[in-house]
Parts: sequence; C-alpha cells; structure tokens
Amino acid sequence: MAKQSVVLARICAIFDNKAFVIQKDSQFKKIFKCADLSRYYTINSKYLVPYYVNEGYSRTFHNENEEYDVFTGLDNVFSDLLYNNEEEKIGNLLVELGENIPVSRFQDEDDDSVLRRKLEELKGLYELVGYKLVENEDSFDVEPYTGSDDRLSDISEIENWLEQEFEGVFSAYQGALDSYTSNNYGTCIESCRTVLTGIFSKYKGPEQFAKWFRGAANMSGEMTDVATLKASIDALAKNDLADFFEENRSGSYKKTKAIYAIYSMMSDYGTHREEGTVEIPSKADALMMFRMMQDIVLWIYQTKEV
Repeated sequence: MAKQSVVLARICAIFDNKAFVIQKDSQFKKIFKCADLSRYYTINSKYLVPYYVNEGYSRTFHNENEEYDVFTGLDNVFSDLLYNNEEEKIGNLLVELGENIPVSRFQDEDDDSVLRRKLEELKGLYELVGYKLVENEDSFDVEPYTGSDDRLSDISEIENWLEQEFEGVFSAYQGALDSYTSNNYGTCIESCRTVLTGIFSKYKGPEQFAKWFRGAANMSGEMTDVATLKASIDALAKNDLADFFEENRSGSYKKTKAIYAIYSMMSDYGTHREEGTVEIPSKADALMMFRMMQDIVLWIYQTKEV
C-alpha cells in the first residue's frame, strides 16, 4: 500500500488538520495559483473553500455545498498529477503547501504533543518524495532534497514494477516506507536490506549453489566463468566475501562489491545487527540507506530494460 501515491495521500491527510492550513476563502486559491495549478483549484474548489469561518462568537458561511474537505480536494489533485506524470507540478504544490503552513501554531507546542508529532511525520513524508520541510522562526521553507526533477517519476515507475512483478520484494519495500514514517529506523533499514537480497535473488540463475549476490554480479555483467566459481560459491559464508573476490579477481566485480558493501552496512544498522555493535541508526541514516536501496532497484530496472 505504501507507494508514492500513498505517501502523497498521507501528506493530504495531515493538511486536512486545520492547524496546517489557514482557513479562509482565498487560501487555497492563492496556493494553487502560485503553483500554476489554477485549473485544478477550479475543479476542486467545492472541497477547498471553507463551509464557514469562525469569527469571534459567530460563523460566516461561504460554501453552500457544505463540502469543505481538504483531504479529498488535495488527493484528487495529486492523483490527477501522478496519472498525468506531472511531477514538476506535484513539487510546485508541495512547496506552496509547505511554505503556507502557519508556523505560529507550532511554536508553543511541546515536542511530544500531537501537533508536533504530526509535523515531524509531515517532514518525513516530504523527505520520501524528495523535499525537505524546514521550520524557521517565522515561516516554513521547502527545499529540494535531491537535484533530480525526475526522481518522483522514476520512483513511481519502479514501485509499479515491483508491485506487478515481485510481490514479496514489494512487501518489504512497503515495510521500509511504513517503518521510516513511523520513526522505526532500524526496521526501515532491515527492510531495505530485504529488498536488495530479495530482488537480486530473482536474477541469480537456476543453479542450486547460487547466492543472492550472484544476481548482483549477473545484473552488473561482471560474472564471467560460472563453472570455475561453483566450488567457491558452494562453501561461501558471509565472512568469506573478501576471499571470494580475491580468488576470482579475473572479474573486476566493482559494482557487485559496492552493492555488497551497502548490504553489509544495512546489516550493521538494521534490526539484526550483532550484539555490542554501537551503531544506532538515525533518521538521516535510514533516509540515506532507503535512497540507496531505491537507486539500486532503479538501476536494476533500467539495466533490465536495456
């Protein structure tokens, strides 16, 4: 369930909380116009114009349809933009929404308050779609987390591919997303590790002796003489990886070694790390490894398509 479309839906659900949006007639009209999305506002305005606004002890009614529903309005727009591959416009809308959050509503909130926890969740969700929500003293800023305008499109494509072709791997991918947004960073990293071993296992070949990283070597084009490697792979254990690459140095295995190094890092920081290991994963660690996993899966997808 946790794909980019669901991440965006979760963002919509948070903006449905009135603390995150100034409730007045022109607010969403301004946001959508600044994002160059006036047409989408017109289509969904019945959801984005407040039914009433509290003014002291009275209410002023504005929307006779009584259909003010921020979640539905925003979700309709993001769904249409995703369907039409309008990733740049998705980014524009995310920027305008983030920069219009009323920062004053959060300044006196304790770190463990409901609103603060929702804000931290929103920051994490923004990071997962390539943006950073920065809280300043008197405003919010939204900054690109990566330099690629195509990332949303690329990630959406590989998620659809995983969902259609690799059900078990996609479940682990979902788990990584869910764990990250729930602040379970060790579990997120462990799920990323499972994604890598799972998807490379699909490309390791039919031989009984093959291990998951054989799939990495196959996908990289670095596996040369399979017959001469069988004996060493048969007896291979995790601690023997250095010997494996040394004994078979006729192949460069540069990409295979890099992938295994990332896998090893994920093992050290994930939930299965050895007792006594001092590495405690931070949010930044989990995001880095999640993005590494995404980029490796994207490389597999693109390599397969060539």
